[in-house]
Amino acid sequence: MADLGEGPILIFANGVLDDGGWVTSYLGRAAAVIAADGGLRHLLPLGHRPDVLIGDMDSVPPGVDAEAMAAQTIRYPRDKNETDLELALLHAVTHYPDHEVLILGGFGGRFDHMLANVLLLALSLIHISEPTRPY
Repeated sequence: MADLGEGPILIFANGVLDDGGWVTSYLGRAAAVIAADGGLRHLLPLGHRPDVLIGDMDSVPPGVDAEAMAAQTIRYPRDKNETDLELALLHAVTHYPDHEVLILGGFGGRFDHMLANVLLLALSLIHISEPTRPY
């Protein structure tokens, strides 16, 4: 894998993200950017393509060609055990183990999704069962 520099790995989730201009500075120093399915909607107005788009693509904005929007698209079946954010986190810690991972847009919206996102932070990779395989 190429040297990515020391910047963080940014994961864009599909929650609320009020960008008052601060997101651009994070994008400028990111080693990699991952969009967890509908989190792509936060990158589109910034004109930034993610390095990886991951999920079942059920929340990608209408009319957006998911395959064309990222350097790499990893599509999972809709019927899976993990949330799209969980898949993005697993990808990040597996492929970029020496980098800090920052989640943007992890809160807001549906309460059950917000609670699931908080609980993700308590998971240890050691205790995660075999994840769903992408298509």
